[in-house]
Amino acid sequence: MRNKAIDCFKGILTIQMIFAHCLQFFVNFDLSKNYYYISEYINLTTFSGFMFAFGFAAYYAYLTKPFSVAYPRILLNSGKTLAAFYISSLAFRIFIEKTIFSRRVFEEILLFKSLAGWSEFLASFTAVMIVLLVFFFAFKKVNGVFVIAAFALSGIMCFIPYGNVHPVAGLFIGGKNFAYFPVFQYIVYFVAGIYFAENKVVFNVKHLLAAIAATSIFPVYTVLKNYPSRFPPSIAWIFGAMLFVYAYYLLSNAVAESKFTQWLSQIGKYSLFYLVLSNVLIFAVKSTGFYRIGPAYATVIFVLIVALIWYLYKLVAPKTAVRPAVETAVKSS
Repeated sequence: MRNKAIDCFKGILTIQMIFAHCLQFFVNFDLSKNYYYISEYINLTTFSGFMFAFGFAAYYAYLTKPFSVAYPRILLNSGKTLAAFYISSLAFRIFIEKTIFSRRVFEEILLFKSLAGWSEFLASFTAVMIVLLVFFFAFKKVNGVFVIAAFALSGIMCFIPYGNVHPVAGLFIGGKNFAYFPVFQYIVYFVAGIYFAENKVVFNVKHLLAAIAATSIFPVYTVLKNYPSRFPPSIAWIFGAMLFVYAYYLLSNAVAESKFTQWLSQIGKYSLFYLVLSNVLIFAVKSTGFYRIGPAYATVIFVLIVALIWYLYKLVAPKTAVRPAVETAVKSS
């Protein structure tokens, strides 16, 4: 049985990420500074949130099962996220970069010679699955000490003397040549997700105080040094999202059973579908002249894209609903 709370949690993140992408493509932040801050807030919280959700879901989907059962599922899902990355990357090359069709373009995408814009996070989703597969038995032993160790690892990895690295390595440790979402810097959220799922944690004062302390690094770092770097991620950027991710988790648990939030759970359940298709649609609209720059237009495009994806989902969903009945009829005949 699916966890509605974590689906709702992913739905919140998915909606925010699509909105942020619309702002980034259809708003001039120099003229609309407030929307720049909205975009930055979403940037701060969404990938960290997805890492937490991945860890939470991984506990139930894989870590409660023997490796022989889990690893084919992990490979299958890593294949799905990899395909999503390829689709988004190709769409970016076609619509945004307007790249001329050639063998070189496909080689760059397929062999990870370069990472297309606004698609890198999808490649990192695949990298997370690889890390889960390699360290499967270690993740089965997650406890409080393990979470603290992951916290320390995430922080230490932010001090790597970055340079240009191969994109595959960059997905795990980061680098300066692309907009990487490095798995090991964000690993604390993945491990925390496993811990919360395994121990059925919802609200806990200890965890709330820890999240507040972690997030406070962001404003302190900004005042004492400068605005935290996102690419490559600074320690303040990594830990700055923690309180917000925890708040989303608490909110999701509070509203998951409400009939008014079922639409949000549905979006979260199919978050990868929404993220990939929204990217393709945003890139396609941007490549035309059928838009205007401004917050109002960005919001309208956002609403239309989400509504269109919802409609496309509804076209397919009824067909899957009748399959069991059809299969039963076939078997009985």
